[in-house]
Amino acid sequence: MNIFNPTLGELVNTYNRASDSVSEFTDNVVDLDITVRVRLFGRSEDKEYEWKQLCGSHVQWATIGTDPPQIFGDLREVDGELFVNVVMLGHELLHVLRMKDKRLKDPDGYEGL
Repeated sequence: MNIFNPTLGELVNTYNRASDSVSEFTDNVVDLDITVRVRLFGRSEDKEYEWKQLCGSHVQWATIGTDPPQIFGDLREVDGELFVNVVMLGHELLHVLRMKDKRLKDPDGYEGL
């Protein structure tokens, strides 16, 4: 791995190792059946317009507790394929999962780990 210019795949693997280093396995099980609306936008103006209809403020990535919950985020392109930031999507999905099971740690509280 080039530490000065790692690939996204290398960063995801590094994040996984770091996550493992600050946590331990558990005997608990989480088994949820969820419905979520994921709204990804390639143009910030489109995302901002839709978001302001619901919440009235600026957004980068966010989850709102509507029924069903909605995740708003960015949609990009790489080599002609649609590209989603998996770290941000996972973060927002965890907010949705916490709506059903509060035992899950709030992803906004991961900064101190």
